[in-house]
Amino acid sequence: SENSYALIVAANSLEVLITKFWNNFSSEQKLETRNFVFTYLATRHIAENYIVGALAKLLCRITKLGWFDNAISAELREIVKETQDFAVMSTSHHLVGIKLLQALVDEMNTPTATKTLTAHRKTAVSFRDGGLFQAFQMALNTIKQVQSQVQSGAAVNGAGELNSKLINSAMQLSVACLSFDFIGTNPEESHEDVGTVQVPTSWRPIVQDCEVMKLFFEIYSSHPLPASKLALQGLVLMSSIRRSVFTNDKERSAFLECLMMNIERIMTTRVGLQEPENYHEFCRLLGRLKTCYQLSELVKISNFKTFLELAGNFTIMSFQS
Repeated sequence: SENSYALIVAANSLEVLITKFWNNFSSEQKLETRNFVFTYLATRHIAENYIVGALAKLLCRITKLGWFDNAISAELREIVKETQDFAVMSTSHHLVGIKLLQALVDEMNTPTATKTLTAHRKTAVSFRDGGLFQAFQMALNTIKQVQSQVQSGAAVNGAGELNSKLINSAMQLSVACLSFDFIGTNPEESHEDVGTVQVPTSWRPIVQDCEVMKLFFEIYSSHPLPASKLALQGLVLMSSIRRSVFTNDKERSAFLECLMMNIERIMTTRVGLQEPENYHEFCRLLGRLKTCYQLSELVKISNFKTFLELAGNFTIMSFQS
């Protein structure tokens, strides 16, 4: 509608103005604009995706630019908690909350032209330590909650489509969190496949938990695109987590065994591989396994011989096709 278009134009224009002339706005104006946008998103929770996207980008830009503004930083840093609070009101609120957190993670991970790289890194590191893990936890809890409803058949009254959107958005958020530039390397995209995911040690209880990995494999097996592709992207990142995060070699070995068993199941059943996007991500997962684990670790896994035979056959079939 015309009103929606006008709202998007206003949000985009205001974002440009605030970015370029941040110091020209008073603390009251910044906070008032931020609170208005947040309230609008919370009360108009059924707004179209493109409206949510434009408003969320504006809100997150204000949050980022004011992260170290002493006059308003305390209020701005409550954004993750506030989003979690209003997300419990309804499924549609929950969906908007997940999209808002994804926009926030993307914003905090992307340098702003008007700020130096040093200033960007300072803000990104502060957010990494003060909000990123909570956003990741919310994504995982959302996935668990919706997947439980789907498996139990509890989703009724047309909730299926909304739950599907929620799963897709939560998977996007989880991938965005795992893709965060944790140590400020900003690697080129072309070199992405050789990187190690440098999650903080405080993430250990979740990232070394095989149940989280199994959850991603469940999403891959039981949901169509784009959720299935996002699940594989998440698994690629989880398989690349730095060695030192694991408590000991036993924990890392258990993690690797769980990963290989589930990959073996996909190669055996070929579930989801009829989709080219899934096929591509699955090949990346196999490649990452070779990159991040030594042969001496792989051969200790109980199903290694079967795994190796299946991987060889998969490779041959891939070239033949």
